[in-house]
Amino acid sequence: MANVKGDSAIKEIPAVLGENTAGGDGVRGTSKVGTGVIGTSESGVGVWGGSKSSSGVGGMSDSGIGVHGVSKTGPGVRGDAENGTGVFGGSKTSTAVGGISDSGIGVHGISTSADGVFGNSENGRGVVGVAKNATGVEGNSTIAAGVYGSSQTGRGVVGVAKSATGVEGNSTSGAGVFGSSQTGIGVHGKGGRLGGLFEGNVEITGNLTIQGVSIQLWLQRIQQLEQQVADLSRRIGSGTGSGGAGTQTFINATVEIGASGGLDNRLLKISGYGFQPGENVTLKITYRPSQTENPNPPRDTLTTADSLGQIKFTEAVSCGSDPSKRPSWQVQATGATSGRMSNVTSAGC
Repeated sequence: MANVKGDSAIKEIPAVLGENTAGGDGVRGTSKVGTGVIGTSESGVGVWGGSKSSSGVGGMSDSGIGVHGVSKTGPGVRGDAENGTGVFGGSKTSTAVGGISDSGIGVHGISTSADGVFGNSENGRGVVGVAKNATGVEGNSTIAAGVYGSSQTGRGVVGVAKSATGVEGNSTSGAGVFGSSQTGIGVHGKGGRLGGLFEGNVEITGNLTIQGVSIQLWLQRIQQLEQQVADLSRRIGSGTGSGGAGTQTFINATVEIGASGGLDNRLLKISGYGFQPGENVTLKITYRPSQTENPNPPRDTLTTADSLGQIKFTEAVSCGSDPSKRPSWQVQATGATSGRMSNVTSAGC
């Protein structure tokens, strides 16, 4: 039988009351191997502690558990607060709050409108999840983002893997991975072998740039090359044209009416291809005043081949006012670097 026993039949009067007015303990229970203080209740709280400015219940242990709660079906330890923290754990070097479960959830956080679980750290990681065979951290949402990462100057979400996929996105009907940026790059891929690999059809609604050149310009260049090859094949097959250094070159000359019209306002236009891209090309132009007069000494004019080895040259000429004396021009082009010499072509008024 207990050495001290108190009975009370009135709700407002405690069976046992301990009071210390000098700042000491009101009630203390000590035991060498058993429990220091035990409180039991059939429907109420077994042990209750209250304080205006300090802890309602305090537990301390040198090497064991400071406060231990055990329950068969309900919470082992529960903390409720109107405006403060329901349960708070603090530690200098070890875990502040730890949860262990054999088959259930180790730590479970529930909130109606705020964060269910919140982690904050100045220099360490806010929340860390570690698992051997399952998912380390998993986020699930019915209509919002399952996992959300945000950073002002760092990376919002980082995925790292040694041999598997660093970041993987999977969707039944939506986009597996979606990248969007207001002023930067939506999706950036960089790899040791390939920057990107697409298995399936690829659709591009904007412009495609390859090594700084638009795909539209590449297509134009390909079409020009195809046209040049077809023209060159036709000329070789017909036996016209000549070239140097084993490469076929070709030029053409025409005389067209200038912008203001009239016989005194004509344009001599010379075009050709088959030269080395960017090389200087000498145009040897011979002027014949009329069919009956001897030609003047030829003059040399320089032009430059473009990136496709093409030349385009235009100069103003006059056809004169005498219909019986219509001049003509004879042109031949030679590449300064390649030494390629074109065919000889003529144009007249």
